[in-house]
Amino acid sequence: MQQGFLSNSVFYAINNRESEAINEALTLVVYPNPFIDHVQLKFSKKTHDDIYIRVFDFNGKQLVSKKYAPTDNLYVPMLNYSIGTYIIHVQSGGKRVTKKLLKSEL
Repeated sequence: MQQGFLSNSVFYAINNRESEAINEALTLVVYPNPFIDHVQLKFSKKTHDDIYIRVFDFNGKQLVSKKYAPTDNLYVPMLNYSIGTYIIHVQSGGKRVTKKLLKSEL
């Protein structure tokens, strides 16, 4: 026979002394999509870090890799691209986003 309360308590230790970076996505709009000769990236707020743009064709071949200064609106020329589907990868600081783009006819 047992007396008292039986408990299935679990205790956790919380360490607030160390900071941990959270990898967030960038919030942006890419337009026009489909595009003809360029796309514009409109960020929800100005980035504080340099912006790195990489564009891939649908087979995964990297077509461009370029660095831009921090901004809230970015013009990316894409005139010489063939009609088709592309992937644009945007990174600034620890934040990143990947979008699908469509190149259309004039």
